[in-house]
Order: sequence, then C-alpha cells, then structure tokens
Amino acid sequence: MVRVGERELTWQEGMTLEDVIEALGDSYPYSVARVGSRIVTAPHFASVLVPDGIEVFLVPLVAGG
Repeated sequence: MVRVGERELTWQEGMTLEDVIEALGDSYPYSVARVGSRIVTAPHFASVLVPDGIEVFLVPLVAGG
C-alpha cells in the first residue's frame, strides 16, 4: 500500500513515483514530491522507486504572479 494524502493505492513491485501519479488519475502537473523523507524533483519521477508502505506527498506546480 502507498498512501498519497487521504488515498491509498495498491503497491506493485517496481512501482515508480511516475506510476503513483498516473494511478491517481488527476491532471495536476506536480513539480516536487516527498517519498518518505526523500525530496524528488519532477525530472526524476520515472526513476525513483516507491517502497511498499510509504507515504508520498505531492506538490503541484502553481503559476501566479
């Protein structure tokens, strides 16, 4: 199981942060994520493995002025 906010996703062997975001099915462009205590930037989402039982916190990209 992987927890993202209030949601729980089924963990799969070899699951990446990119897989987690895809499983959420939302359209937000995330810029940064915290996987446990590790901070990960968007260019690395596809290469960061997500362990079973971890909590993921996603930070959406926000435009403004």
